[in-house]
Amino acid sequence: MSFPYQVNMALSRSQAAAMAPVTYYAAGTPVDLSSADALATFQNVQTGNIDLVLTVGFGIALGGPSGTITVSLTAGDAAQLTGEQYEYDLQLDLG
Repeated sequence: MSFPYQVNMALSRSQAAAMAPVTYYAAGTPVDLSSADALATFQNVQTGNIDLVLTVGFGIALGGPSGTITVSLTAGDAAQLTGEQYEYDLQLDLG
């Protein structure tokens, strides 16, 4: 599956552990994510390695018609983030 929409942001390891849900809008209206797929990668800025990959059902929850995207890290996920700075990429395929 291709992911035509992508958001990139830099964050520290502590910020990654406290990510808030976001809502995806188009023209001021939440986008229905019922048939969407998503992929999140956390790339270590210092090494260039991708230390963590999350998918729908495994760290990513999509809120269907409400348009919400929630990325959650378990303790095991956070333990994989050994660097200090990460580039977080969230890719979204609306189906």
